[in-house]
This record gives sequence, structure tokens and C-alpha cells, in this order.
Amino acid sequence: MTTPVKTEHPHVVRVPGVLGGEPVIAGTRIGVAFIARLLQAGEEPAEIIAAYPHLSPAAVNDAVRAREGITLTYSHHVMILGAWKETRGWRPSLPPCGRT
Repeated sequence: MTTPVKTEHPHVVRVPGVLGGEPVIAGTRIGVAFIARLLQAGEEPAEIIAAYPHLSPAAVNDAVRAREGITLTYSHHVMILGAWKETRGWRPSLPPCGRT
């Protein structure tokens, strides 16, 4: 068994013999470049998470950051996390705060 080589992104590794050593999402054979191509083709993060339910929002965030060398904004994180929760039928256990 080949040991994954860590990168500066916690969910992205390089595994010799997997995709020619290109960066992949840890624990998968899904390449960072593949995620980037999906986004460039117009896929939304929610669609990627729905198609690959074993991916976490953090893994998708890391794949984007690793490929593009960018930091996602807070609104991107909220959007990706919301999509992830929707695909799993997550519902808050408490009613929303009644602030006005």
C-alpha cells in the first residue's frame, strides 16, 4: 500500500500510482483537477456534492483552493455547507431564533 503525501490542504493528498501522482481528495480517487473542471463547466458546488455524497464541503473547498490557489469567501463556505446539508436531509433540531 502506498502512503499518501500530504499537501498544505488537509483534504488534498498526492498518492503515487493514483492519477499519476496528481492531487486527489483524500480517501478517494477524485482528482482536484476534475473538481476544477466541473466548476469551470458551470457545475455548482451543490451539484458536485449531490453527485458525490461521500465528499464533505471541506473537501470540495480544499480541492478548489488547491487547484486555484484562492481562499473562498464566507458566503462560498455557507453555500457549500448548505448544499451538503440539503443532500443529506439535515434539518435543524431547534427552531430559528426569533430576533427582529
